[in-house]
Amino acid sequence: MEDISVIEAILMICFYIISILFSAIGREILFGLMALKYGDETPKKSNRITLNPLKHIDIFGIIIIPLTLILIGANFMFGYAKPMPVNFDNIEKSTGIKGCLYVSLSGTFFNFLVALSVVSILKLGLQYKFIDYYGLLMNFLLIMLQVNILLAIFNLLPIPPLSGALILAYLGLYFNVTIFARWYNNLEKYGIILIILILLLPPTREIILWVIQSIFVFFLKL
Repeated sequence: MEDISVIEAILMICFYIISILFSAIGREILFGLMALKYGDETPKKSNRITLNPLKHIDIFGIIIIPLTLILIGANFMFGYAKPMPVNFDNIEKSTGIKGCLYVSLSGTFFNFLVALSVVSILKLGLQYKFIDYYGLLMNFLLIMLQVNILLAIFNLLPIPPLSGALILAYLGLYFNVTIFARWYNNLEKYGIILIILILLLPPTREIILWVIQSIFVFFLKL
């Protein structure tokens, strides 16, 4: 029985890693494609618009942070791919603030789209009985749903370099409000430290977990 539990635990960790790789890399690729569409060729010149995962893996974001969360017993898994190189000045010159806003929203759109797709597959699979309620595919799809909801929500936090800070900055600039752009510039150098603290401190971890669970249940009820 212990051997089965160990195997199940390893499988769950593998499912989380696969989900994080797919979801984090997918959002970065769409981010790059949107940047290209709205006037910035930096992602293309950097050879980052590719399905080759090795081009997108960030050792800290894909390996160190997930392993740390496992070791401290966190009830969720988080990770991120290597940030896509994008020059928003080029986008602003080509398509204006609206283009910058669309690009900054693309990652969140990708994760919510994947989450909706997973829910659709789950509902069809259970209805037509090609997914076993207690099977591995069910577990994998639930983990994929959880990871994409987490990435979508966590990245909406208004902390650079997360998408939420970019969205807030360009949304403000679209309505001629500059305070959020100044917030982004002033906070950018402390962003990674704040993100690590949010992930490691129990109170903020619990808040994140509660939000994830609430939205997770909402998606399953769609």
